[in-house]
Parts: sequence; C-alpha cells; structure tokens
Amino acid sequence: MLRTLDLDARVRVKIEVSFSAVCPITGTEDGYTAVIEYEGRGRYLELVSLHRYLEQFKGQRWFHEELCEKVARDLAAALGTPVKVTLRTDFQGVLVEVEKVA
Repeated sequence: MLRTLDLDARVRVKIEVSFSAVCPITGTEDGYTAVIEYEGRGRYLELVSLHRYLEQFKGQRWFHEELCEKVARDLAAALGTPVKVTLRTDFQGVLVEVEKVA
C-alpha cells in the first residue's frame, strides 16, 4: 500500500528508482529504472512504501507499457495530483523508454 506524507511544502519532486518485473514473452527478468515526477501540493510519497510498492512487481509478468500505466495511475490516485512516470529498460541491447502521465 502506498503511503503519503502531508507536509506544509509545495515543491516539484523527481524520484529515480530501480525495480524489476518479468517479460511475459521471454519469461526473463526485466530491470527497470523509473523516473517519477510530480508537483507536491502538500502531499508526498513516503519512500519506503514506494519501494515496497515497486517490489511487488518482482516475479510478475508485465509488458513495459502496461506496467508504466499502472504505476502512473496508482501514484496519481495516492497523491491526488498528476504524476509522470518514465520507465527505462535495456531489452537485448535496445534501450526502451515508455512514459505515462496520469
């Protein structure tokens, strides 16, 4: 479960974090770097819960695009503000980047 902190601050937040999921086609583990950006309007992601949230995808089968959309929507719902999520991965030597604003 994503936890947030209510703070008396209004700042732009950019978080870069690594996690993994499984490719549904090859069955191999895909390593991702997620860049999460949002305007904090008094509510902020608690980083330990963010880490635990992303760890739930380890061992689960996800396409890059679907995973990016799920993370963006879940974070936006928790924060009550638009969130931009960019996922980066190296798929067999091809750098892949997908992005979603929710």
